[in-house]
Amino acid sequence: MRHLSPRRSCDFGPIRNHRVLSSVLPTQMTLTQRLWGAITRPGEVFDALLRGPAWIGTLLCCTAVSAVVWAALYSTEVGRLALVDQLERTALAMGQPVTNTSYTGLQSLSRAGSAYAIARAVLLGPVLVAVLGIALHVGTKFRRTSQPISLRQCLALATHAGVILTVRDMVAAPLSYVRETTASATTVGLVFPLIDETSTLARFLGSLDVFMLWWAALVGLGAALVWGRAVRRTVAGAVCVFVIGAGLVAAGLSLAGGGG
Repeated sequence: MRHLSPRRSCDFGPIRNHRVLSSVLPTQMTLTQRLWGAITRPGEVFDALLRGPAWIGTLLCCTAVSAVVWAALYSTEVGRLALVDQLERTALAMGQPVTNTSYTGLQSLSRAGSAYAIARAVLLGPVLVAVLGIALHVGTKFRRTSQPISLRQCLALATHAGVILTVRDMVAAPLSYVRETTASATTVGLVFPLIDETSTLARFLGSLDVFMLWWAALVGLGAALVWGRAVRRTVAGAVCVFVIGAGLVAAGLSLAGGGG
């Protein structure tokens, strides 16, 4: 069997001559290298993670950062008002009327902004990573190559794809404070401010978060590596699935809220 050196090209499934990090062995990558590499050189980092999967430190770091940035926002008066606005918009989008009594209840909920931030970080951190990692691992049962893939490797890829979601939080939280609203902070809808926000189109564009599309692309990259599929086709498929899902959610909310 040909020895695969971490300083040589990677021959993994359909990926040929895909350069990995040459400065360190995969198992010697520091947390900082993995975090920065997931943003700037995801292909190389993902290849390295398949050789030496590490994910717990990254997951804890990303979850903590996400919780802290949103808790910091919701600890301010501007942040609490933005949270009330977000909860009100969510209720209206689902067709629920907001009365004076229910609005007072939303104001009370906004005082628990820190708890909301922590719950959000856990949901988009450990919970999402677990679901995605298991899904990737189940998909390996139908892969085209014979090299075994462990659940740990899938969790490592899912975790490092999620680094982008933490970057999103680091960008969106300050923007939400400046704009005094959490609406469309990093979405495509921000480019089209004149569209009626109650329309299906506005809801669709508002659901297309730039960082979420980036995350979907990284999920597609990870899936291509562990499933032995063509990278471009799998990445495109993952992004398309996300866009279609966003469209279905927007249509559902439009029907529930009576939007046009």
